Amino acid sequence: MGSAGGGWQWVVVVVHGGVDNDIDEQPHEDAHGNDDDDEHNGTEFEDSDFIVDADNMINEDEVDMEDFRAAVDKDVDEEHLENNISVSRVKVFRAKAIATHKIEGDFRLQYELLRDYCAELIRSNPGTSVKIEVEREFNPTSTTRQFKRIYICLGALKEGFKACGRKILGLDGCFMKGPYPGQILTDVGIDSNNDIYPVAYAMVEAETTSSWTWFLNCLGHDLYLYAKSNFTFISDRQKGIIPALEKVYPNAEHKFCLRHVHENMKFKWSGHLFKNLLWKCATATTIPQFEKAMTDVRIQDQDLHDWLQKIPPKHWSKAYFSRIATSDVLLNNLSFMAI
Repeated sequence: MGSAGGGWQWVVVVVHGGVDNDIDEQPHEDAHGNDDDDEHNGTEFEDSDFIVDADNMINEDEVDMEDFRAAVDKDVDEEHLENNISVSRVKVFRAKAIATHKIEGDFRLQYELLRDYCAELIRSNPGTSVKIEVEREFNPTSTTRQFKRIYICLGALKEGFKACGRKILGLDGCFMKGPYPGQILTDVGIDSNNDIYPVAYAMVEAETTSSWTWFLNCLGHDLYLYAKSNFTFISDRQKGIIPALEKVYPNAEHKFCLRHVHENMKFKWSGHLFKNLLWKCATATTIPQFEKAMTDVRIQDQDLHDWLQKIPPKHWSKAYFSRIATSDVLLNNLSFMAI
């Protein structure tokens, strides 16, 4: 397999004899004694026996290693099959890691370019806000700081939302995969045409009260939001977000995404009947309508009625929403689509 610097082209040589079949790696030279790595510097590594397609090796993150090993064994020539030679599971993992590294690059080196990336964002997008937070390494004597969080709000999006966005923001997060896992936090609004409007995003170490508090403070600095601001947020009640909102914006209205209320409800009350009863309560536009809908829920199932009563209706029913946001959205789909 060729190196990143254009070194040797490797082939697998099977040595027969003894109890085990050993596999040695040797430089591949042509009939004239010249190595041919110049002809194979793409994402495919090939020799006269078989071809390994690096793109296919990582096309699916959740590819089953046994299935992949069987596919490689199928490509091995008849001589190898006759001698019962196969690729081990460990070698499959190593091959995938090498291919992934060649295609996607080194994650650590990409983190080293983070400040250059941020500088380019600020240069090419006037008014952009970028905030990086670092922390000490585990070694107390080290002077090096390691990455912890980053917040980005593009200047054009920031000014556009302040000019024509509705006073409602959807907050959500998703997991990151890779050798350095974390969480992506997003903040998405609604413009005057009721279309989604991305505002800001951050990469943090985990979804906690601390990370959400930091994100909301950064957001407030860009959008001129203060502790007493009358604003509306909608979320999925993620871990840490409720205490963070209460701390940073105690006067803000906080809606709960009805889809996630329903997902939690489905563990005990599933089916269209209960779903329709929930939506009838949520879409009621007056308090009498809401109370009648809740009465219908109680008649159908007292336990469900008691469960819904524990969630203050100001968070999930139109009848109790304020008119600050001039929007009666019940779902946090705007953040789903942005992610």
